[in-house]
Amino acid sequence: MQISVTNGDLWREERIKKTLRIAGKILGLSNDQFELLIDEIHDSKGQLAIYWKTPHTIRQESAFSDAWTECGEHAANIWHYEGGSK
Repeated sequence: MQISVTNGDLWREERIKKTLRIAGKILGLSNDQFELLIDEIHDSKGQLAIYWKTPHTIRQESAFSDAWTECGEHAANIWHYEGGSK
């Protein structure tokens, strides 16, 4: 799974990692399991884009919404794409 951020900001990368940890706890998934599901996750100035390798569920979307909110961002600023990265 590729983690990418705007301008190479390290704090944004840490925020994505925190989001993955929180979503993983909600879903009961490890980082290795996310590797099988997500091709890329990208933070562009508070806009989170998740590129899923496989079709994702509403429960997975909800977990990322909760996690992103926990990291101080708005849940409405998440986009989910299927079929891998851009």
